[in-house]
Amino acid sequence: MCKLYYKLHTDAPQNYVEIVAIQLLGHAMGYDSIHLIQPEGVRHNIYISLIGQSTLPRKSTVQQMAKGLYPHEKLLPQEFSPEKFIEELSEDGWRILFSSEFTYFLKHIGKGSYLSPIVEILNELHGCPPVYIRKIRGKKGGKSEFIVRKPYLSILSTVTPEMLKQYLNAELMLGGFLARWLLVEGKPSPKPRKRLHPDAIRLHENIRYALEQIIRMAKNSPTYFEFDDEALERYNEIERRVYEEYPKEIYPFVGRYLNYVVAIADILLVSDAIGKITGMGVNLAELTSLTQLIKSSDLTNIIEKEVKYIKGVNHAKSVNPVVQVPKEYVDRAWKIIKPCLDYVKELVDYVELDKPIAKLKLFLEENAPVTHSRAMQYTHLNAHNMAKAVATLEERGEIFTIYKRVPSASGVKMRRIYCTVKNIGSPKCKSCKWKKECLECRPPKPP
Repeated sequence: MCKLYYKLHTDAPQNYVEIVAIQLLGHAMGYDSIHLIQPEGVRHNIYISLIGQSTLPRKSTVQQMAKGLYPHEKLLPQEFSPEKFIEELSEDGWRILFSSEFTYFLKHIGKGSYLSPIVEILNELHGCPPVYIRKIRGKKGGKSEFIVRKPYLSILSTVTPEMLKQYLNAELMLGGFLARWLLVEGKPSPKPRKRLHPDAIRLHENIRYALEQIIRMAKNSPTYFEFDDEALERYNEIERRVYEEYPKEIYPFVGRYLNYVVAIADILLVSDAIGKITGMGVNLAELTSLTQLIKSSDLTNIIEKEVKYIKGVNHAKSVNPVVQVPKEYVDRAWKIIKPCLDYVKELVDYVELDKPIAKLKLFLEENAPVTHSRAMQYTHLNAHNMAKAVATLEERGEIFTIYKRVPSASGVKMRRIYCTVKNIGSPKCKSCKWKKECLECRPPKPP
């Protein structure tokens, strides 16, 4: 339903639409929905930063549409001080924040500014502690201690790749703040504007109604999820492969992104249950809990588990239904998370290189083959830094130089064209206008 809604409104990248729809539904599932997995279980709140160039990827469009879909009483003010932020959450800890610029947070990390505490606050709230207590500097005679019970916070923000990289350093990559954010890179695919279909208005109301009903159900009773045997085996296989195949430098991200795999698998199951139930003509208002919703969809098993606890001085026990999440949802969740983890790996490579080298590498990966003058123009590198970057990337075996003789006022000069090794043999290589001069692509002469 969400995908169709966005498709009717915008040409935003599909992965933007998918992850934002997942975030909205996961946030509606609330604090008392939890996946039972070691060590402490996983809840379904998500911090997201949509990453893309200005305008074309429609980051802000997607964000504004999401903001319009979610019940307004759950929205946090976009502009705030740390004190006001905590005060708002103390009134209702189940909130979502739509922040227009991710660098608002990044620029205050470790700066000792008035807004620096917001980073620490967001770090602690991400884990959904049972209670969060914060003493703040209030006005004289005003309240100075606030208690947030069952904080459940999700955040959707946006940033351009250039602005993100401006603040990147080893400390940020290895620290805990950035690793809590799902970094979702979108590739633009602009299309001509179309007429807005009347169904878009109807879908807006339907999605908003569905989210309100999910919130109502989540308030009524807790919902417990767990992987079935095949799903747990598949998840552990993914975890093992990730630690084997990705560099240690991104391990701070790996653990949290794997938790997002768990959370998103649950959310996808709930999404499918909503689709199936509403397709059968059932009104969501007739259902009292998320467990009943999933059970009615007949998509998976609900098992009964006995829980022992102490009530007063006596031992007691209760039977709780637990939703079993099948293996297919782990695979679907990993398909969503893997590109985000791959993007983090690119960021690590960028941080490890000198900025001029990283800038040229990134530009060539997106635009090669390009002439020396165009590369200098768009990377804004001076001649010294350009020469250093080219030499380093050639030494690393990542790029190569094509030389072409061109007429000039003084006779003949050599034009330099840079290309990436990854381009060799690709469709871009076959249509390259410098193919005749390229020694890498020219077939060897017969002996």
